[in-house]
Amino acid sequence: MASNNSIKAKAKLDQRKKEDTVFYKMLAAFAIALILEITIVSLYRRYSGGANYRPVLRLIMWSFLWLTAADGVAFIAALVTKKFRYLRSLFALGAFLFGSAVFLRLINTTGILALRIGCIACPIILLLYVCYLIYQTEFFMTSLISSLGIFTIWITRRVYYIDYYNHLWVMLGVSLFILASAIVTFAAMKNKGFIGKGEWRLRVFAPRTSYLSLFITYGSALALFGLYLIFGPPLFYPVIIAFSGYLFVSAIYYTVKLM
Repeated sequence: MASNNSIKAKAKLDQRKKEDTVFYKMLAAFAIALILEITIVSLYRRYSGGANYRPVLRLIMWSFLWLTAADGVAFIAALVTKKFRYLRSLFALGAFLFGSAVFLRLINTTGILALRIGCIACPIILLLYVCYLIYQTEFFMTSLISSLGIFTIWITRRVYYIDYYNHLWVMLGVSLFILASAIVTFAAMKNKGFIGKGEWRLRVFAPRTSYLSLFITYGSALALFGLYLIFGPPLFYPVIIAFSGYLFVSAIYYTVKLM
């Protein structure tokens, strides 16, 4: 009996530690997002006032690119040495650095438009990270694909008639990302949530992941992109509503599952 009590006490302690870790990660994410948002708003105001920070931003951009390269080397080293526990952190760091470099490049080329996009993207990325921490993996992917779909349609609508080929390249790039996600998901489904073999396995999905809902998400997103490519801006609002509605219904469903 004492042994059972000690096991239950240890399980409760482990659960509390996990909850505390999630809380600290969310707190850090909110602090970082707040700092980034203040920075973007400050840059936007400076640009609107005619200030020119492009040489400084260009220097920071190249610094981020070199740091991304260093992170890539560390990622490969973690793979070679089988230090799999570092992979997700290194991947997240590399994605953040590279995304920041791309964003700074957009500021240098488009100025205020990129800063407006950044003001919207920053809280969206924060919400996606919170979904990753507290929800099931399939809802995180649903949120990611739906948000990416809304963002892509919103961006490309402005250049549909002005620069149609750039519009196509953006849509193609996002579609390839969705296809790559579907391929990784299929490989993980066949391998109980892991990708790779033997000692080179890395878990990407939890054991009870609903793979059907993931493939429905990928297929729906690609179908909506296809409709928008065929019919263009007249379908802007219906496609946006479809993405938003799917995300809203998924949020309710997975929130109920958490209870």
